[in-house]
Amino acid sequence: MLNDLRIRVYGKESAGKAMKVDLATVSATTAYASATMYEQISRDQASGTLTTTNWSLAISADNTNFPTAANWATTFSTTRYLKFAFNPSVPTGAVITSVTLNFYYRSNTAGDTACWYGEAYNGATLLASYGSSGTPQSCNTGNTTYSTDTVTMSTLTSANDASAVTDVNNLAVRAYMKESGGKKTQIDFVQLNVNYYLD
Repeated sequence: MLNDLRIRVYGKESAGKAMKVDLATVSATTAYASATMYEQISRDQASGTLTTTNWSLAISADNTNFPTAANWATTFSTTRYLKFAFNPSVPTGAVITSVTLNFYYRSNTAGDTACWYGEAYNGATLLASYGSSGTPQSCNTGNTTYSTDTVTMSTLTSANDASAVTDVNNLAVRAYMKESGGKKTQIDFVQLNVNYYLD
């Protein structure tokens, strides 16, 4: 039920004006763990006419993307990156068997080539690197097709680190990018996939 949950909020305003929504989350608790869920799609029908807005990074191939706020440089720089934070709420004592990251991107400009590599962090602690400035994780030319990368994060499994649950629950991934024309990129989808069992 939670995976298909939809919530309708009915509102009114004394002067007939718009209202601002600051936060909308759902918290759930099971016998194993607690988790907070965030929106994927919002549907606004305050005026009587439906307006649908997809969260740009939650769903792939939905004609919605996140364009970077500024242009990238034509070479990699450790001061230029996108940072994605995750909190999958893996319960204490779980054995993590696999962790993968989906990262779908393309250039904002036809004919340009965008490249990226990644780093995984728990706070300020570097956990692993995925590619490098010399050997990117991948490159993608043009803005017609997204590069649909799936990165295996094997160093975050319990077989490799007894503190894997803590690392995964506090995980942040930096995506370092460059763009051959010094332009923006579009990010279509970012998702962390964690498989685990309770021993």
